[in-house]
Amino acid sequence: MVKNAFGIYLGNPNVHNLGDMLTIKHLLTSIKTRSRFSATSIDQLPASNMRQKLKDIKARDGKVVVIDPRRTETADIASEHHFIRPATDVLLLLAMLNEIYLQGYAGKARANNNRAAALAPEIERIADFAKDYSAESVAEINGIAASEIKRLVKEFCEAESSVCYGRMGVSVQEFGLLSQYLIMLINIVTGRLDEVGGLMFPNPAV
Repeated sequence: MVKNAFGIYLGNPNVHNLGDMLTIKHLLTSIKTRSRFSATSIDQLPASNMRQKLKDIKARDGKVVVIDPRRTETADIASEHHFIRPATDVLLLLAMLNEIYLQGYAGKARANNNRAAALAPEIERIADFAKDYSAESVAEINGIAASEIKRLVKEFCEAESSVCYGRMGVSVQEFGLLSQYLIMLINIVTGRLDEVGGLMFPNPAV
């Protein structure tokens, strides 16, 4: 129907504003459109086609590795699932970043014209930031063997294309912000940021 052609998007500020919370329901009722979207529907609810996307990656001989304390539906269809002790993601990511430097992959990325790293000259300091977090030192804490951490780094860095990706599960825990920062650093130092097959910047809507 024509009325459903009118779309509504509600973002986070609405739930932090008493006036919006009291009046928004009446506004939406009067508009009578079913085309309603929000930060929750866009950003937090599971994507309906994600299962197929993961299957498509595997069908192209790709690999999907899930790190999660629980065996979720995503883990069930992944190529590998590694259990991690809750809230220890930050240690795993620090160890992975350290291994990237120890195994020499950060230097290889620079040699291959890492455009993102070239925009951040201070990136060279990151090696010192992670150097105290060896795979061996974090393994007993996070529950993932040092040999597995090293293998995951090797396979990630040697793949033709790869991306390190984390969402709500990484964010809503102690050191969540640092964990997201480390995910971005891993993609930068390995040349996976804004590269095809890696973490791409989207085209803006406007």
